[in-house]
Amino acid sequence: KYNREHSIPKSWWGGTTSAGTQGADPFIVVPADKYINNKRDNYPYGKVSKVTFSSQDGYSKIGTADESYGYSGIVFEPNDEVKGDLARAVFYSIVKYKSSLNWTLNGGSAYYTGDETKNFGLTDYAVRLFTEWNELDPPDEWEKNLNEALYKIQGNKNPFIDHPEYVNIIWGSDSEEEDSEEEGSEEEYSGEEYSEEEGSREE
Repeated sequence: KYNREHSIPKSWWGGTTSAGTQGADPFIVVPADKYINNKRDNYPYGKVSKVTFSSQDGYSKIGTADESYGYSGIVFEPNDEVKGDLARAVFYSIVKYKSSLNWTLNGGSAYYTGDETKNFGLTDYAVRLFTEWNELDPPDEWEKNLNEALYKIQGNKNPFIDHPEYVNIIWGSDSEEEDSEEEGSEEEYSGEEYSEEEGSREE
């Protein structure tokens, strides 16, 4: 049996699932095996070091986190073939919803800091884990087709599906190189304007 999984647990932001919010956004809400979804509960994603639960054939796991990523606690590790999809959903959330800065309830502080002055609101743990997953599992044709289909439904895309390289430009090594190149420069980068077609950030 399948149900709707909030890839970013709704308990982290208070539970709203109203139309037009993150709780009903199909880039965040995905179909999942009902039993596995219930087992996942509201654990953050992560790399499991000691398994306490494994689904059939080890497709997904729950257990103690690999602390080398900077987080200690229980985490849910999905299969490699969907890690990039889920990572791009997290990056999407921080650029689409300004309120995501405060999605820190009930374990949400694993990803979100409440402060956009560093990592644009993501924790070091989230940046390290999800930049890695974004590279491990780049967008495939299915994900790209889904992006196009959802654009027709709700009028916006996940930009990290069309351009996964944006992740490194914003959060990864490319960002660090750009910062070092700009040191001492008097030029100010104003940033690329978003078109109405791509959607705007929601409060």
